[in-house]
Amino acid sequence: MATVTPVVRSIAHGIVSVIWDFAGADTCLPIRLPQYPDKALTVIAGTIGTSVLVLQGNNDIDVNGNPVAASWQTLHRPAGTGLSYTTNGVDQVLEDPVWIRPDPTAGTGTGHRMALTLRRNIPFP
Repeated sequence: MATVTPVVRSIAHGIVSVIWDFAGADTCLPIRLPQYPDKALTVIAGTIGTSVLVLQGNNDIDVNGNPVAASWQTLHRPAGTGLSYTTNGVDQVLEDPVWIRPDPTAGTGTGHRMALTLRRNIPFP
């Protein structure tokens, strides 16, 4: 059971990539990038075992600017279904919360990856 820090990279003008590599019992640290409202998620389920991979968001912030632990909620596809996986997948993320993180259930899976590509509109002069 590890704490996983995401890898955040700027990949083009106004586009950021965020990647978490984790196992089923790991804790994934969240990102705070609400200024990038367009989000696409790629999930590589690895060896899923008994894990379920969920993308969560949180807008409830404490006095120090940190997410409130009890307020994480499953994010959704534009069709309204939750972003929850037991296999590989690619989806758009409907909501734009302040904080985002993967939440693997405490399952037996390994080799999971969630990769978010975030984009914001930047007008060119």
